Amino acid sequence: MIVCFPLQWMNPMHFDQLTEQWPHFVEEMTQLVLLLFNEVPEYPFDHAAVRLNSNDAVDALVASLAPISECLSNKLINGRPILLFRLHRPLYFGQKSIDLLEVPYPGKKLYPKEGWEHVEMVFPCNAKDTDTLVQSLQQAFPRLKTALTQHKYRTKVSQPSDGQEALPNPTLAIKSNEICFKIHPYSLSEIIGPLS
Repeated sequence: MIVCFPLQWMNPMHFDQLTEQWPHFVEEMTQLVLLLFNEVPEYPFDHAAVRLNSNDAVDALVASLAPISECLSNKLINGRPILLFRLHRPLYFGQKSIDLLEVPYPGKKLYPKEGWEHVEMVFPCNAKDTDTLVQSLQQAFPRLKTALTQHKYRTKVSQPSDGQEALPNPTLAIKSNEICFKIHPYSLSEIIGPLS
């Protein structure tokens, strides 16, 4: 089966295009977070992530990030390279500043919309596995448990790893349409450990 994409999907992606998309993404994400929690939780949002469908698009984005960020990590995680950048100027999600940007090379999945895909909240519960993370979240946020049973969200638990992290990374992902809100117990800076 041959999959054809609109021509705009084949255009390189640059960071200025992402910054133009950011306000709309924040608006959509805020609506999702309010449905899940009734408010935007006080916990930090430590990174945002994009999803692109071609290596060329990722290469173009990485090139555009070079003068405005520092690459903190470039590792093979779950079978594909994932780069982590610290932006010199953070993005803002309301009053929260987000200075880490996750840029994975594409895997087998094709995304119907390229660009921003998720933000991730740090919920510091010291969970070492996904079961403990989910239990801790449900205790802290009774509304979350109710929201997940009343609405048609897609949820996924995972523990992304390259085997060299300083801390475990149990993660709960809650997806609505093409955006995703993720929660993990440690910041990415803590997880990847000291830079070499």
